[in-house]
Amino acid sequence: MKITLNSRELNKKLQFLSGIISSSNTLPVLDNFLFEIQENELKITATDLETTMSTTIAVSCEGKASVFMDVDPPLQRVPTLYILSMMEKAVTSGKFPRDYLGTFWSADSKLGQSAYLPYVALRNKENILINGLAYFSGNQMVNTTKPLEIGAFMAVQGIDPGGYSTLFTTKNMGIVMIKTNRRFTKVSSTIQDGKPHFVYELFLEGDLDEHFDSKQPVNSSAALHEIELEFNEQLQGVVSGLIRHTQADHSDIFGMGEIIRARHPQYWKQHIHEKKDWEEIYSGIQVEAKLHMHLQRVGLKDR
Repeated sequence: MKITLNSRELNKKLQFLSGIISSSNTLPVLDNFLFEIQENELKITATDLETTMSTTIAVSCEGKASVFMDVDPPLQRVPTLYILSMMEKAVTSGKFPRDYLGTFWSADSKLGQSAYLPYVALRNKENILINGLAYFSGNQMVNTTKPLEIGAFMAVQGIDPGGYSTLFTTKNMGIVMIKTNRRFTKVSSTIQDGKPHFVYELFLEGDLDEHFDSKQPVNSSAALHEIELEFNEQLQGVVSGLIRHTQADHSDIFGMGEIIRARHPQYWKQHIHEKKDWEEIYSGIQVEAKLHMHLQRVGLKDR
């Protein structure tokens, strides 16, 4: 595609937009401008994820960009307000942490915590969904979580209120659906054999919403307690797996390093001098997770 425009005007527009580009961006893509051509108009956009600025220039175009870009079918824009509305709904329903952009910049500036952002994906070429957490190490995105692991992350952080419903198969009670309503977390930390050691106790309160296809009714406190124990075991596996994966990627999205800095300053001063020091240590520390779910039989439906 060939375009013709006034170079002096282009330079003026780029200088205007460059004011929003930070010299210390953690995402390389934010150092660039987005160019979009619509008929005889060039739209230039810059962003720092919190603020977005755009400007336009009149141009003369020849040819089709899709011939050179090999875009088939053409990409469709997703309205920003639609994504923001989706994220706001997820936050208010307890399915995603609040102030995730503020948390990203805050965590990125700390030596004892790694940053994360929502990982948004396209489903069936039409619908946008939150597909997990994208987490960072060394100023780069290193991996993503599964959607259910967002709930595990929020449980470890003790972020309230709850909002996730979990469907799982029990050994004796058939298939049940549990909705988490409240979360509370207690964290203890020690230095053992020269390494940090954490114990996370996760206290959850929830409802047993539905009970599917089982000849064994949930009509006693003993049956409810059996489901609680199985839920604790399964969720503990999800939480422990998430922690192990972030350790393998040297990404402490939980902020365990900040706990060590506050509670064990002597260890911190001796071993941590820059962020990569803690990211390396985090990959080898021992973390225990203990689950305590209290269930109510409110609104139970047997099917």
